[in-house]
Parts: sequence; structure tokens; C-alpha cells
Amino acid sequence: MPELVIDVEGVPMPKGSKTAVVRGDRAVLLDARRAGSRASYAAWCSAVDVAARAEALVGRHEPLDGHLVVRVDFYLPRPARTRVGARPAGKPALDKLYPAVHANLGALIPDDARVVDLSGAKWWATDDRPPGARIQIGLAESAAA
Repeated sequence: MPELVIDVEGVPMPKGSKTAVVRGDRAVLLDARRAGSRASYAAWCSAVDVAARAEALVGRHEPLDGHLVVRVDFYLPRPARTRVGARPAGKPALDKLYPAVHANLGALIPDDARVVDLSGAKWWATDDRPPGARIQIGLAESAAA
């Protein structure tokens, strides 16, 4: 499946939630995260963007078009103690980790509507596999008519 593979180093950060507040006669959406968390999210987005741009330039990949398959494996730092076992089954939620990756692959996937199959998993980071993500992008098999 993989047409290309991108390894991104850094701690994967979730997109987070928004909080609605009323200011005057308008509703405003605010980022519900603290400032440090926002900075960490921005750093993770930047790492994904830099890795995608580097792959586009160094790998000489044209932006991908067609029906695309994307798989993202997230490698999360293992806490000192955990009750969730061999795989990270707690926060952050897998679906909250995808947006930072999807939004920052523009150098390779200019139209994310082309993604027809999206999958992924969460793993604990190891000495051999530091925190980050492995992003695999390929062309989908032809659908039967």
C-alpha cells in the first residue's frame, strides 16, 4: 500500500476541544487548552508540516492525487506508571490525534477529500521507536464498478 512513508519525531498532540462563550451579543469559540498545551500542539503541527515538506522536496514527490489510503501509527511516550497495559488505551483519543496530521500534509495531499481510507493505531514509544508518528500514504485499490 505505501506509496511513501514519513516518519515524524515529536510528541503527538491531540487537536483538543473548543469552548463556546458569549461576549456581548456574539458567541465565540475559544481553544479549551492551556497555553503550554497550545504551544505543544503547534510544535507537533510544525513537525508534521516540516516532515511532509521535506518528503515532497527530498523525495521529489509530486502532490498525490486520486483515491488515497492513509495510515498513521502514533508512538506515545510511556508514562512511569500505567494501568492501561501493553498499548495506550487512555488519552489522547486516536480520533483527536488525526487532525494535526491531516491538516499538515498539504505539501503531499493538497485536497484531503481525496483520502478514502483512513486508519491508524496508538503504540507506546520505545528506545527503537521514539515518540512521533509513521505516516503511510498510498493509492487505494480500484473499486469494483
